[in-house]
Amino acid sequence: MPDIQPLRIFPLLLPMWAVQVKAVIREAQPYELFDQYLSRAIATAGLRDTSSLAAFFAVEPALVERALRFLDTIGHLR
Repeated sequence: MPDIQPLRIFPLLLPMWAVQVKAVIREAQPYELFDQYLSRAIATAGLRDTSSLAAFFAVEPALVERALRFLDTIGHLR
């Protein structure tokens, strides 16, 4: 189409926004707090296996396994 030329050119304005993002950064809690919550989840919520505990707390299963071994070592689990 080499014979065709545009008659008018319309500027196109796309919507652009400037936004501010705020975030709350929480300090990491010691693992003993996690151990307390883990014990409570086992006792009251009835969560018994590593995968369900990891899914409930949204953490890696390896972290739950390590905490469970520690709780078993100190006699907090039967």
